Amino acid sequence: MSTLYAAINKINANSFVVSSNALQPQYCACYADNNNEAVINFDGKVFKCTARNFMDIPHYGILNEMGVIEWNTDMVMKRLSITQDGRCDDCILLPSCGGICSQHRLEGNANNVKACKYDERLTIENIISMAIKQRIISFKLQQTD
Repeated sequence: MSTLYAAINKINANSFVVSSNALQPQYCACYADNNNEAVINFDGKVFKCTARNFMDIPHYGILNEMGVIEWNTDMVMKRLSITQDGRCDDCILLPSCGGICSQHRLEGNANNVKACKYDERLTIENIISMAIKQRIISFKLQQTD
């Protein structure tokens, strides 16, 4: 049993829920993949992902004087044209994951093993077991409220 799994089990034993590795339907890998997602920096530059420093990466558009985003259509089309990573196709957890981060794929980091949402120290059985425990604990907590 991995140290991570043991730690999460200990947390669960004390009636706390861990949000990491929650199994729930995902329609995309990240909030940044949603069409209506826009992060507006202080200088008016528009980005899709908040997990960046906002300085060294190309921006997706700019907020004009009227408060309307003028999108860089080439950047947007490049992001929209990304397809699912082939490594994910056979994974039974794909419906609850959404795949590898599109930002990692855009930056060429998708081959990095850490690009997978699920921790490689956990087996699929561990992840499913944790998800069931989390739901049971959440249900019990709701019943006591």
